Amino acid sequence: MTHSLFSLLNGSYRPELMRIEVSSRFQIPALILIGLAGQEVVEAKERVRSAIEQSGFEFPRRRVTVNLSPPEIKKSGTGMDLAIALSILIEPPQKKICVWGELALNGELRASGNAARLLTLMRDQKLEALVFPAADRALFLRAWRWMGLEAEPPKFTLHPVETLAQAVAVCRSFESPPKTLPVSFPDPLDRLGNPTGLSPLEASLTEPGLAEELMPLQPAFQKPLAISIAGHHHLLLLGSKGTGKTSTLKWAGRLRPAFSRELLLERMLLSELTSHEIKSPIRRVSTLVRPAALTGNHHLNRLHPGEFTWAHGGVLIADEFLEWSRDSRELLREPLERGKITLTRVHGQCELPASFLFMGTANLCPCGSRTDLESDCECLSSDRERYWKKLSGPIRDRIDLLWIQKPPREEDSPNRIEAVDEVELRARIVAMQNRLKSAHGFLPGLAPPSIVEDWCRRLPPSALESVSLRDRHKIARLSLTLAAWDELDWPTSAHLLEARLYRPDRAFAR
Repeated sequence: MTHSLFSLLNGSYRPELMRIEVSSRFQIPALILIGLAGQEVVEAKERVRSAIEQSGFEFPRRRVTVNLSPPEIKKSGTGMDLAIALSILIEPPQKKICVWGELALNGELRASGNAARLLTLMRDQKLEALVFPAADRALFLRAWRWMGLEAEPPKFTLHPVETLAQAVAVCRSFESPPKTLPVSFPDPLDRLGNPTGLSPLEASLTEPGLAEELMPLQPAFQKPLAISIAGHHHLLLLGSKGTGKTSTLKWAGRLRPAFSRELLLERMLLSELTSHEIKSPIRRVSTLVRPAALTGNHHLNRLHPGEFTWAHGGVLIADEFLEWSRDSRELLREPLERGKITLTRVHGQCELPASFLFMGTANLCPCGSRTDLESDCECLSSDRERYWKKLSGPIRDRIDLLWIQKPPREEDSPNRIEAVDEVELRARIVAMQNRLKSAHGFLPGLAPPSIVEDWCRRLPPSALESVSLRDRHKIARLSLTLAAWDELDWPTSAHLLEARLYRPDRAFAR
């Protein structure tokens, strides 16, 4: 007798399907697991045997071989316990069933998470039924809503169960003419404890802004911050100490528009690689950060995303960027260029999403007293030269917008500066993004190179003379956003000139 069920294969960013095949024959009774099982999967033999016996079933007095396919990928996690137990107990089902859940020794099912990954797998692989622990109802309800499955009901059914015996009964209902069991979720007000069914951190992903008290945003920083967020342009703020660079970047979380449904789903898939908690998309990185913390790790088929991946779809804030170690700074080349990070290890290679908006700050000299590029400070010229050599050409070239902020004049002291209206500025950013998407189909900073090249051909040739290929594209992208700031669909010569001046190499030449 040989038959199979399906379960979730852990270890990759996008959910993958695992087939659990079972074969039994008359030999000395034993349970054999094959297919490159990890330690917790090997220990499932004892959990499965005890759960079967405590649930009132008899463990087969045969030699049972369970194959976890594909055999070349190492299996990890305890969520496949239920699938192994069911494949031993039931006859070949007439439906393509996916099963997920950790078994206790007494046959009860424990919460195992991975709700978004399982629902994505069911939708993409066109499976027909999903059996999962009833303790995970709240997680599945949240994922169900965020994936928009309420509006377009899928073709699969969900079956929450509390014990192994209930799971066996559900699967056996598929053996004869199938009985469709309705999808039943509890009232979210009773189960989740608040009207939206979201924790405060999860609510911050759907609504713009973070629950944090911030200093007033100065009018001088209004334009560079809005241009950066609206067009998705990487920003580096320069200035002397005390000019408000750090407090300005904290406003990125307040001013960014709400996440799209697709991006919410991606963040849920990422969060389920490590835990159930969805991390904030605004990542503030310390100057002591190490390269491994930025890129993450891929070891023995376990993915551990780093800060680049956790910032996907959000903002990566690098305060005092030049104080990062050289290796950490240079790692920004790939995510700023491709929006992905590649992990290459002995056990294989994988790609993780890392499309974030980079915002950094830096002083104009090591002591932080220099107020512009020409003025003197306490630092020696050799110290200043060594300080700016930390920012390599390739990283500088990938930054779209460099803004040098001078200290306020005496007549514009902080006591007299009027703060920017947060609601008005956010509305202007949303209007800019809507204009850019309507006129060009993309936010300029996220448009593919082929589209940007078409934009370049429509621009005056004189505006892009004597520039590199990357400069050519950066100027075209930035000029479109500058035009949207002035409520125009297409840039003028003044916008092109301004975009050239914001490029880092030309900003230092001024």
